[in-house]
Amino acid sequence: MNNLLNICIFLIIIIVAIYLQIYLSKKSNQWLGLILPSICLIFIILIIFGIVISSTIFTLIICIITLILLTIYFYCRRKFKSNAQIEKMNIQDL
Repeated sequence: MNNLLNICIFLIIIIVAIYLQIYLSKKSNQWLGLILPSICLIFIILIIFGIVISSTIFTLIICIITLILLTIYFYCRRKFKSNAQIEKMNIQDL
């Protein structure tokens, strides 16, 4: 029962992090979208240097989450840049 509760809490945190990442990545400030991946990357570095003790599976999960967050960031930024270029072309057409 306790493991099931931990898994549910972990999944909720992941879902909230993904939605927050999408929200931050769509902002005009490009640095906001790098906040969550940076936090994950710092945590991975702390695990590697042994400052934070963790299991191998947990480290792997954090690495996967970091890759997912970076993928979301680059996808949203590419879409943002594309929309900005279209807007710039529309302004030039006027």
